[in-house]
Amino acid sequence: MSLLSLAHQVAPRIFAIRKRTWIVVGIGILVFIAVIIWAGISALSWLWGQAPSVAETGRNAASVVLGQAEQVIPGVRERIEQVVPGVQKQIENAVPGVKEQVGIWLPDAAKKEPAPSDVSGTDIGPVIRFPGLTRENFQRGEHDGRGITVRYVGRADFQPVLNHYTRGFEVAGYRQEIISATRESERHRYAKGTDLVELTVMGKPNGEIQVELKSAL
Repeated sequence: MSLLSLAHQVAPRIFAIRKRTWIVVGIGILVFIAVIIWAGISALSWLWGQAPSVAETGRNAASVVLGQAEQVIPGVRERIEQVVPGVQKQIENAVPGVKEQVGIWLPDAAKKEPAPSDVSGTDIGPVIRFPGLTRENFQRGEHDGRGITVRYVGRADFQPVLNHYTRGFEVAGYRQEIISATRESERHRYAKGTDLVELTVMGKPNGEIQVELKSAL
């Protein structure tokens, strides 16, 4: 009974709303949906290298919708702007390119670049390489051919990388000796029998990490 009473009170108010207002709200919702669909198609087309044509098509379609609505109800643009703030600006002042829009919605997709490949050489030490690092430098001893230096770089946090290598050497049975340590870098020496490896982990200001391994053999 309470639901029927509530419906009896609300229904007259709903029907009292002017038909013209409902039309304006409906057109506003349709235009908003059209803009969202156009933005999604434009983002996908940018990934496929076809953004200009699709973006222009979407812009023209949105303009046609508003143009027809303007003929039916003069001033509909201003009313839609009140119902859905920013729609008119998004349609009439469309961004020059889709790439910038993708940069707003998907920052990583806009900035991501192909990962560099390893230089020639081999990895050293008993610990597998930290995921995401790339072998940037490989150097064998110049004079007697003894000793190998390998340097890796990548984008990662300092502490997880350091923990990965320290725990790996510990599990492999190496004895640890800390040579130097700061908040940005640490240098350790690990020994097991005649095997001697020096580890240096250094964080860079640009968010990258550098790992260097030196083997005495």
